[in-house]
Amino acid sequence: MKNTFTNYFKATLWSVALVFGMMACAQMEDLTPNSLDAEVAALMDGSNPFARMSGDPAVAPVFWNQGPGGNATCDDAASTFEGVDGFEMSSGRNNYEDGQFVNEWPEGLTVQVIDGKVYWEYIAPEGFCLENMSVIVKGGPAANIYNYESGIYHDGGLVAPVVVTPGRGKNKATSSPAGLSNLTFCFNLTDAPEAPVVEESEIVACFDPEGEIGVGSLTATATVQDGATLVWYNEDGDMVTDPSISEIGTAIFYAEAQFFNGCVSSERTAVTLTLEDCSDTDVNENCTRDTAFAGTLGDLLDNRGWFYLMSLDGDGSATGTLFAGRTKEAGTVTINTVGGKVVVSVVLKEGFSLQSGENWYVHGYDEEPKFRPVGGRQGDAKAYAKGNATSAPFTVELDKNGASIFAVHVNVQECKPASN
Repeated sequence: MKNTFTNYFKATLWSVALVFGMMACAQMEDLTPNSLDAEVAALMDGSNPFARMSGDPAVAPVFWNQGPGGNATCDDAASTFEGVDGFEMSSGRNNYEDGQFVNEWPEGLTVQVIDGKVYWEYIAPEGFCLENMSVIVKGGPAANIYNYESGIYHDGGLVAPVVVTPGRGKNKATSSPAGLSNLTFCFNLTDAPEAPVVEESEIVACFDPEGEIGVGSLTATATVQDGATLVWYNEDGDMVTDPSISEIGTAIFYAEAQFFNGCVSSERTAVTLTLEDCSDTDVNENCTRDTAFAGTLGDLLDNRGWFYLMSLDGDGSATGTLFAGRTKEAGTVTINTVGGKVVVSVVLKEGFSLQSGENWYVHGYDEEPKFRPVGGRQGDAKAYAKGNATSAPFTVELDKNGASIFAVHVNVQECKPASN
């Protein structure tokens, strides 16, 4: 990979407002409280993400004056960075003239110079994390090189090397950082971990602390790739160690994959847990609950949970088998286009019935989704509807909105006759 970032990503300057909006991204960590000098803080308002950074660099600089004019290259920076053989990405040397940088910064990189100090922040592209970063701050006859290990993606207060001005007469010698001449960012990216995989994204059971006809609790489970750690969050975005419920109600938990260096999956995988009152359901020890999707046997998809899809033919219709638990035939689903709407009809086989509560979801797309649709959320679907059918067969109608591929998801249960 060339040492020019523009060959990898289109160079464009992100506005500060956009960066601030992105600070909820999974990769972002809480910035340290503002400890800038008063005169610097006065130049910044609360909507500026740099206003929350410390005015002191997180790492000590490496002094460099070996290159022509005291300039340093990314190869020079790598030679000062223990464990780093080189950099695949670079912003290129960006001259600072009349209070402005001559060139735009690469996508994801935002830079400000305030009172002679450099503040930077980098947001990696989706699916990547910042592995390491060197920032070359050139001023006067030398440069300061700031080397950042994995997990640091913003800093503030970077300066060029100190220049000593000899005293004259009664005036004492003074020292202060040289004015900024140019700035260079050298960095490497690494793949972010894949999002956690769940076998079932929606789990429903009836609540029975005695465990005779139901369960006493439900716990969300997920798996992550080798080398990653599984971390759970609740609906408020708070980290939890026990993603479970033990009383009647519904809760959604979100699974995130993390590497040791703070690199996290670009998406979190949702798991919805619902405990119902057993006295309000038809569930008994002879019933088995399953998630069912409609499609064609052999066309099963499996990404963040298994699912099937139905594609409309030329006249806007489709018919598929409703498969419970991947392969068990639980019924049929028919889709017909009527004007600007689609009509979805669900018929269940004998022995199957609907689970109580919210029990059907329809997602419509104009292209095949990459991941299993989450029943309780529209996500990227152009057409979407959900509801609670009291019995089957049943029919639902929703706006088509240009969709031609549909995921029809039904929560079913197969109940055998109770033994005497």
